[in-house]
Amino acid sequence: MFDFTDLTPFESRTIKLEFNVFMPPTVNSDDVLVFTSEILPVNSDITPEDNSYTLEQIVVNSYDPNDKRVLQGSTIFEEEKGNYLDYIIRFQNTGTASAINVRIEDVLDAKLDWKTLQPLASSHDYTVEVTNENKVAFIYDNINLLAQSDDEELSQGYIAFRIKPKNDVVVGDIIEGEAAIYFDFNAPIITNMVSTEIVAPLSINQFHKQSVRLFPNPAQNVLEVVSNQIIDQLTIVDINGRVLKAIELSNLEYIVDVSSLTKGVYFLEIKSGTNKTVRRFIKS
Repeated sequence: MFDFTDLTPFESRTIKLEFNVFMPPTVNSDDVLVFTSEILPVNSDITPEDNSYTLEQIVVNSYDPNDKRVLQGSTIFEEEKGNYLDYIIRFQNTGTASAINVRIEDVLDAKLDWKTLQPLASSHDYTVEVTNENKVAFIYDNINLLAQSDDEELSQGYIAFRIKPKNDVVVGDIIEGEAAIYFDFNAPIITNMVSTEIVAPLSINQFHKQSVRLFPNPAQNVLEVVSNQIIDQLTIVDINGRVLKAIELSNLEYIVDVSSLTKGVYFLEIKSGTNKTVRRFIKS
């Protein structure tokens, strides 16, 4: 418990907490750690709904730093096939010396439309090559990526991009993909395989294309979310796939405070019952 006095309007204060996590088998990879905080009292607060906060963090392991993720998850509804799929590839130099050049190769699934490929953000400067209409290479020349043993943070990088499925995909189609990461002249590190299946609607209440609106986008201080269905949870995920904020609610609209986020690209996961959609927004 922490006490504050004389907190003026629009003033912000920070409490930094660090926790030690139990080793396996008590805590394992992919476990979800849930942290909850609450501000009291709320008697004179005109917006008491933002006085509680729940953070969910997924446990990751340090020995598998090179991976690929799809933000939309393992399934999308058939009517969402015209929307983008958002991918993040993370890489880390686990060698013993700096990597002068890094090259990421991703052979696109035949069910993806390579003409809709859009790079979104990256940790370092890069160029893109597309050959044979399905082989994408993200090239980091002279990146000089430090080794993990020299600097944990500066040994890491990422590339985020989005792409649409082809118009002729049908229910039951599975879009798969993995990436090969080359550090200089070493053999490639192959990431995990991600997959997204096109599924039929479970009910008439699933999110439709225009059922959720975000504005303003780009957002500077606040992002307003408006839906025609009750929103149960909002989750902000950064470009590295880390959960930054999870908000439990039961509203058709909500104003999210994004003022503390650094400038860049983020993803907002919106849940309503068993249905989910992911939208991209930019913090300016």
